[in-house]
Amino acid sequence: MDRGYWKNLQTNKDGTYYKEWDPKKGGHSAVTRGKTQAIGACGISGVGSGKDALPAFAEGVMPIAVSNLIDYDGSLACGMCIEYIGTGVGKGSNPIDSKSWQKGIIVDACSGCKKGDIDLAKNGDGRWKVNWRAVDCAVGSSKFQYTFYSENGNGNHDWWVKMQIRNHKVPVYKVEMLDQAPKNPPKGKVYSNKFVEMTRTKDNHFMANSGKMTRPYSHQMKFRITSIWGEVVEEEIDTVNNAILKSLDFRKPVTGTVQFDGGSFGAAGSRRMVQTAPKNMQHRIGNVFAGL
Repeated sequence: MDRGYWKNLQTNKDGTYYKEWDPKKGGHSAVTRGKTQAIGACGISGVGSGKDALPAFAEGVMPIAVSNLIDYDGSLACGMCIEYIGTGVGKGSNPIDSKSWQKGIIVDACSGCKKGDIDLAKNGDGRWKVNWRAVDCAVGSSKFQYTFYSENGNGNHDWWVKMQIRNHKVPVYKVEMLDQAPKNPPKGKVYSNKFVEMTRTKDNHFMANSGKMTRPYSHQMKFRITSIWGEVVEEEIDTVNNAILKSLDFRKPVTGTVQFDGGSFGAAGSRRMVQTAPKNMQHRIGNVFAGL
């Protein structure tokens, strides 16, 4: 996933279709608005509909898949917003609109796409040339939303934390969790009181690093979240106890108090962090990715 997508128009890329996403229309649930689990690679479920929809996933924003091997980038692209327009060139029965720019958001990975190609989650036929650019998601004054992973009745607890962030203006680069003691820590346990980077998963979640943190984790969880443009915000979520923490999945998400206000313009001085990106990311977002 390339930050250049915000600065440079992508031209004459392939635009294709991979069938309707909306389960209400018989779709494949690449992303869901209701209380059903999405099957798209980003695992973004229950984003709401109508006036209750998360702004980044507003009605009319097209769910899109990008190259699994390049642009999806291990889920780094999830939640990235784009604008796209057809060029009128291509083959098939359903040309992509070449008269007006359309809005989209990345929710899935495409195994047959090349770098820069986009696959629209709607019914259609053909392979059409498109131009597109990354844009800041139109989140307005809304804040992040958090969900804690659950599957088959198994969810988070104070020895295992896996969470997702949605409705961000620009993609999340990394998440760190504070290694702090719970209210009644077991005897002999030592906590560093330092932020520890969480592990990004391919399904667009972040897992607490049990190898570098002390368990059980505190239910008064504190997270430090960095955008791909270097903006750093901190969030505190009181998950109370294991029963409540387990319930905080996409059916009962948590609305946060922060947002990447600077978007692709980066952070204000109080939120600016300059650091060197890991070597395996430098070809995508530059040696120094923040504070530009």
